[in-house]
Amino acid sequence: MAALIDGQHFDADITELPKVGTTEAWYFQNLTEDAHPVHIHLVEFQLEDRQQIDVERFKAYWESVNGTTLPLDHPTVKVNVETPVFDPATGTVHDFLTGPSSRHHHRRVGGRTRSWCHRGR
Repeated sequence: MAALIDGQHFDADITELPKVGTTEAWYFQNLTEDAHPVHIHLVEFQLEDRQQIDVERFKAYWESVNGTTLPLDHPTVKVNVETPVFDPATGTVHDFLTGPSSRHHHRRVGGRTRSWCHRGR
């Protein structure tokens, strides 16, 4: 079993270069059966939202643009659950979000509290 991020090995070359003092928006899309696959430590962060996603449809779309052989042998084509795409099952264009949004507006400091990332959220 390998730890992968966006289809790449966990210890692959760095692709993101955040600057000190800036704010970033991170999207975690948990497609695993594990309710808590990610741990964030030693950073301050604010959880803004949690929402169910259509895991199977998102996974199928991600594989259609990136391939199914993991780890990937090319740069990852980034896909976000909020991106509207054509859904052949319904014949419409919509994002991968399902169910109501669960807004959060409290700060967390890595290593002191936990935020669960359940499958499909």
